[in-house]
Amino acid sequence: MSQDLSLLVTVDTEGDDEWVFRRTPASENVGHMQPFEDALGRLGIRATYLVTHSVAVDEAAAEILRGYHEDRGAEIGAHCHAWNTPPVAEPEGAQLFLNELSDAAQRAKLETLTEVIVEKLGVQPKSFRGGRFGANVATMRALTELGYEVDSSVTPGVSWRRTLGVPGGEGGPDYRRAPLHTYYQDPADPCRPGNGPLFEIPVTVVRSRRLPRLAEHAIAAQGPASFASAVVGKLGLGRMMWFYAAFQTTEELVTAAELTAARGGDVLNMMLHSSELMPGGSPYFKTREDVSGFIGRMEQSLEQVLEKTGAVPRTLAEVPRPPRQEEAPC
Repeated sequence: MSQDLSLLVTVDTEGDDEWVFRRTPASENVGHMQPFEDALGRLGIRATYLVTHSVAVDEAAAEILRGYHEDRGAEIGAHCHAWNTPPVAEPEGAQLFLNELSDAAQRAKLETLTEVIVEKLGVQPKSFRGGRFGANVATMRALTELGYEVDSSVTPGVSWRRTLGVPGGEGGPDYRRAPLHTYYQDPADPCRPGNGPLFEIPVTVVRSRRLPRLAEHAIAAQGPASFASAVVGKLGLGRMMWFYAAFQTTEELVTAAELTAARGGDVLNMMLHSSELMPGGSPYFKTREDVSGFIGRMEQSLEQVLEKTGAVPRTLAEVPRPPRQEEAPC
């Protein structure tokens, strides 16, 4: 195995069908995760469950997740949906990005989320992902103050600026300049490697074919679902490939992993949403057969990736971190 390449499965563990605005979503989907857990177990993989407030306060869901942590070695981290994590003072209907809030509002929500995970799940979370990948400098500062060590909000090469959050707001973060590999963040810029205390483990997103940097940034600035991105993909000039089985075939998932490793990535970070594991819990998988196909596609691709790359299965907090360089004395 390649000890330098980590294979992760990170689950945004959230309420049912949160593609629609819900202030108090149900968390029935957590009770449907056993077939997924069994598939990971067959491969020797342990998931990282990044848990929202609505899931943590659901007693049945919390009990299931505690079991996965205690009995199977799954990691419990945090996932902040800014629109339904207390304290809530934002308008109804807006699935806002965390980065659209004031520093104080972000800190209050992250503190509430962290406290409820500790209380209900008995775990001090060390890893984090922003809802809709939303995060900024203030987010990272608050995470550090609250004891987090790892962030996984960054989607390299992708800008969410044109994705609607608060009506008339700034939209999501711009991650176009972020590298594929892990890095300690620069405290002044989450996209830039530096010497800050927070370790970034980006989601695996890679372009199938490299473009000139200016062209790549111009296309990405239009947003991940833009007409420009679609045209570039259709013309075979390079499309964004996510290590995410909802939208990719097994072959495409394996290709995304191999391209990432070939271009200097040291993690293969597959993401999914817990609600995709329940029939009708997401817009993509309506039936049991749909969900079974989704899980099967993940299992097949992960098995092939392990075989082809020699990656080591890990959770977010287990990914090796190099020693931070000591600050030079003044």
